[in-house]
Amino acid sequence: MVVLARTSAPVPRALIVGAGAAGLALAWWLDVFGRATGKPTSLTIVDAHGGAPPRKLWSFWGEVPGPARHTVDRTWHRMAFVDPSGARRTSALARRPYHTVRSEVYVAHLRAQLARSPHVDFVDGRALAIEDRGGEEGASVRLEDGRTLVGRYAFQSVFRASPRGVSTEPAPLQQHFGGWEVETARPQREADAVTLMDFSGSSDPGVIAFRYVLPFSPHRRLVEHTELSGRPRDRAHYDRHIEGYLDRHIEGPWRVVRREYGVIPMDPRPVVPQAGANVFHLGAAGGMTKPSTGYTFVRSLEQARRLAGSWYATGRPQPGTGSPWRFRAYDRIFLRVLQAHPERGPEFFSRLFRHPRFDDVLDFLDESSDPFAELRVLRRLPVAPFLRALTGLVGSRLVPAPLSPRPSVPPALSAGRSR
Repeated sequence: MVVLARTSAPVPRALIVGAGAAGLALAWWLDVFGRATGKPTSLTIVDAHGGAPPRKLWSFWGEVPGPARHTVDRTWHRMAFVDPSGARRTSALARRPYHTVRSEVYVAHLRAQLARSPHVDFVDGRALAIEDRGGEEGASVRLEDGRTLVGRYAFQSVFRASPRGVSTEPAPLQQHFGGWEVETARPQREADAVTLMDFSGSSDPGVIAFRYVLPFSPHRRLVEHTELSGRPRDRAHYDRHIEGYLDRHIEGPWRVVRREYGVIPMDPRPVVPQAGANVFHLGAAGGMTKPSTGYTFVRSLEQARRLAGSWYATGRPQPGTGSPWRFRAYDRIFLRVLQAHPERGPEFFSRLFRHPRFDDVLDFLDESSDPFAELRVLRRLPVAPFLRALTGLVGSRLVPAPLSPRPSVPPALSAGRSR
């Protein structure tokens, strides 16, 4: 069965599988370009959650991308870092304010905007398979209820594309976490700064562990216990650490209003952005997670803008080349060092955030810095372990392997919070 769009205009058609951050951003950009050019693209958006996806927090720094405007829950202009000794450093964010978006607000806002377009359809259903039909035949999506949708291109964010690496690549780390959003009876201090990393307190040997704190108000904040290691832990593990942190740092009684848990792969291996000529991978499923930080949201929205813009400019979506080669090299080297020396992880991050301006560190992590600024950041790190990691990578590629025309699409990636 082929589902027809509401419009009868002879326009190209996009199937977007997954109505989350990346899928809705692509639909938003296609609608924007369509209205601007007077050449709308009919869209069918496949949504397995019926408009009510799992509640998450998406955080990022810098300028707010177009699709996320009017959906930001809180913005901070100060950032704190706490080293293992408990020393707290705080820096103003003059260029790179830190923002958080609640997924339910973002989804509701974009769905409401897109629902007003006569060129957009929403189809409730779970995708089982996506097929590139080859050439000009387009792509098809088979749903759990037996329906099949056919379109010119398919864009999907629910099946993770296989990474491509080299045999010498170490096993990837995972960033895994649990978080409690709590309300406090008394107003708390330090409600004006996001704490990106707090390394104070105990952690297990061989595991890099820190707390991440978003104070939404003097009476409400999110506290996450985050670890970088090879495997996630059970929820009781995160809960125990969060409760201990709250008991040490919160004045007066508190109560939990929301919990979240997740896993973010920190995999430096490149991901093929396409499955054939007519199927494209979006967001975290398409390798948009920054390997060394786990942040995905802004990179996914930028990918969506690039795909939509190239489609309207050239007649065909172009996924782009991804991160510049030197940042791919930085990520691989840094993750290799963290794997080899997890006991020194807090030291490495503490050295990085001794920079007097956190804005400059965020520029570097955001891949928007120039080589001279990068040297000023990197010189704070110890030379020996990073030089050994670089030497170990000599002979292996620091750039992605050539694209494969038909990579496999394995089962859906477990959904967690995507920063």
